[in-house]
Amino acid sequence: MQQTGDDVSVYAGTIITMAAGNFSPEEAMAIKGDTIIAIGTTEAVDAAVSSMQHTKRDLGTQCIMPGFVEPHVHLLLSSLVGKGSPVIDMSYSAVKKRHKAVDLIKKSPHYGNPCEWIIGCGYDPSLVEAHEQFKLDDLDCIAPLNPVFILNQSGHLAYVNSRAFKWAKIGITNCDANFPECDPNYEKNDSGTALDGVLKEGAVTTVAKSLPQSPFMIDNLAATLKGWAKNGCTTVFDCGLGSISGSYSTEISWINSKTAGGKFPRLYGAVAIQAITDLQQFIDSQQPPWDSGSIRVQAVKFWLDGSTQGFTAAVSKPYLNPPKGWPPCGPLNYPCNDEKHKHDDDEKPTDDEKTLQGYVTPLVKAGWQMVLHANGSRAVEQGLRVLGKALAASGDIVKKPNFLHRLEHVTADITTDQLRAAATMGLAVSHLVAHIRTWGYTFRTWVLGAERAARLDPVRDDVDLGVTYSFHSDSPVSEAEPLQYVDTAVTRQMANGCGVLGKCQTVSLEEGFRGITYNPAKKLGALADIGSLEVGKKADFVVLGIDPRLVHEGLLRSQCSVLETWVGGVEI
Repeated sequence: MQQTGDDVSVYAGTIITMAAGNFSPEEAMAIKGDTIIAIGTTEAVDAAVSSMQHTKRDLGTQCIMPGFVEPHVHLLLSSLVGKGSPVIDMSYSAVKKRHKAVDLIKKSPHYGNPCEWIIGCGYDPSLVEAHEQFKLDDLDCIAPLNPVFILNQSGHLAYVNSRAFKWAKIGITNCDANFPECDPNYEKNDSGTALDGVLKEGAVTTVAKSLPQSPFMIDNLAATLKGWAKNGCTTVFDCGLGSISGSYSTEISWINSKTAGGKFPRLYGAVAIQAITDLQQFIDSQQPPWDSGSIRVQAVKFWLDGSTQGFTAAVSKPYLNPPKGWPPCGPLNYPCNDEKHKHDDDEKPTDDEKTLQGYVTPLVKAGWQMVLHANGSRAVEQGLRVLGKALAASGDIVKKPNFLHRLEHVTADITTDQLRAAATMGLAVSHLVAHIRTWGYTFRTWVLGAERAARLDPVRDDVDLGVTYSFHSDSPVSEAEPLQYVDTAVTRQMANGCGVLGKCQTVSLEEGFRGITYNPAKKLGALADIGSLEVGKKADFVVLGIDPRLVHEGLLRSQCSVLETWVGGVEI
């Protein structure tokens, strides 16, 4: 039920406030309109509202916590692959062996129609039995008449056939026009004379532009947000506006068309760097934060490397089993020409670190938040260098922002020196903790090895070194389920009974909840309104079925259900 400006509601029972990032429990809370007006002991709250007409709710065994802040999703892509989508679900829950994906392709209603694309999403060779990729010849044989596009679960790789390249007007052999001979993001055969159907990074985006835009993606947007709200998400940050259509303004308009006037989580976002065609024009035209309808745009997103489980993240030591011919340690997307930082795995650069610096420094000076995707330690090191120089160059030009510049994922081969530097610079890090749960076993046995995998997403080090950390889903890479993030961070339990991955990196329950409430609100610069339940803040909260402190560790997702989700005094 929505509060009016004069409505006052009092909740009596267990209120976990997360004030200052700690549980800080209280006995009662009063809300007027969209704002918390009192919180504390039952007597103090009753006294605060004694002269006001109010209703009172006894929580009984239920519990109230601040709403969960999901700081890294891809809303439109998540909407495209939602329930009922025309896109084939090839995630590990549906496809554990490659032949199952083949069956799904052949059962497509479009199969055999040369004018219809067959599109799959979620196929992941790191998880499927025998770790088999799809190559061009495979897909040509499986679907000779259709253009085929299969997106890897990470979003950083895709697999296509000859007809897909022809639709995209990309040459398949070095005798064809538009053959991407010097672009390493298009994998080639051993002789380098023909494409083999595996796409990386920018090549994925280029070919994807030829895909038919599905109205389902836009129509399902509201349902996607509602689904996240059911899991307790009251604030959501889209990490790549413009990455699908190439236009951030177009994608913002799509989002607004489906959220205007509705009851949804608060929306924040970052513009994808590839959607900015003229940097100076962008800086001159928009002053951050920029409120556009239902979404607040305050950041620009860069991808410094790729996917760790996809062998394209820039790690420090060789992967155990990279595909034949791939760089053993993975490449940087912005290779460094400086001999001090150059790495053997970096291809001949088309863009280098100076180009990256040329974008980041003016944006920082203009007041934009930087969101740097950095899975591997070499990408993290580059992010620290680039942000350090940008902050030094900015000096007193811009006032200290409320938000924190961000390093996203921070997954593999991360050192304590790097985290210590991030803390000193006032940067935030965010971890896709499903790496541990969903991919932990394959990291340990196939991708990195046991010793390196044990330090995957080193949250304990974050806590000990004073880094502002948070947890995220990177949806649709994993499900947006904040209680599951906490379960994973607290236990580091891998799925399917595969044991614990790196027990030394576990955190306490309180520290886990900090990563989905107070800390992500802090890095968004939104602590004045959200992230904890305190007087003057917005009434964004969840009602849980039981006090999470009473649940055995690792069982929040199954035993501590989200019963209600409220944003600004409105149940959504």
